Amino acid sequence: MLYYSRWVLVAVLCTSIHAAEPAKSPNVADQTTAFQKLVADDWERGLRENPTRATWLGDNRFDDRWPDLSLAAIERRAKQREELLTQLKTIDPSTLDKSERLNYRLFRRQLETEIAEFPFGLHLLPINQR
Repeated sequence: MLYYSRWVLVAVLCTSIHAAEPAKSPNVADQTTAFQKLVADDWERGLRENPTRATWLGDNRFDDRWPDLSLAAIERRAKQREELLTQLKTIDPSTLDKSERLNYRLFRRQLETEIAEFPFGLHLLPINQR
């Protein structure tokens, strides 16, 4: 009887653990998918906004364009960075796996740095390291 009750207990525990797991998984999967989509969309936007860089990276879809370096375009891109950071903050990094958490922190830091630097007008300098 003791042997039988142990197996019943194990079966009940396995069933309850397995039943509790799917409730968490969709949220984790949704958060991971949302983060990956955010990064992929930003990458695509970056290629579209800087077609010469896209060409340099081997993506020839934008070979017929030049980057828009007008002040209006620069300000629009800065506003997009702020909106992107707002969207990124809606994703809970604790739901991401270890490598995605690192990607999240790096991506967020990059956005925050770009946003913090913008008021100093470095984008107005006519030269760079090249």
